[in-house]
Amino acid sequence: MRARISSILVVLLCTAASTLGISNSSARRELAANRTKWASHGITDYEFQLRDENCFCMYAAYYGPIRVIVRNGKITKAIYEGERRDGYWPGRIVREKTELVATVEDLFKRAEDVINAKSKAPFSIRYDGTYGFPVVIDVRNPPKIADAQWRLVVDGFRPTK
Repeated sequence: MRARISSILVVLLCTAASTLGISNSSARRELAANRTKWASHGITDYEFQLRDENCFCMYAAYYGPIRVIVRNGKITKAIYEGERRDGYWPGRIVREKTELVATVEDLFKRAEDVINAKSKAPFSIRYDGTYGFPVVIDVRNPPKIADAQWRLVVDGFRPTK
């Protein structure tokens, strides 16, 4: 419940960049503007939580949530923060490579990949109003592909220096 409220607050406090009904060139400009905003802050040490709200995954590390700790632009630790399942428990270090063990730069790259995808899947991207990084990347099912949707959500971002 707390995570859901947190997610709603993040969405309300973020600058929306929904690409439903606007061109990909407009989405690219929005991405570029937010990358510039992120770069202007010069933040290299931070932490945040990532989760995939629409994953049809069978493994906890792939849907999270996972707290990612970044120092000097590099991931130093990823900690599972979800419910106990699939051999994971709150506080367990995540050593597997998953899409949820990512830096802000990785999130920008995922947003760019979604915008430039040839699949024509409907998507929306929302950016943080203060720092500019993507806080929601929502991809619906591409045509003729079942269960390919995903919704990456960022919560609890905080610079640590």
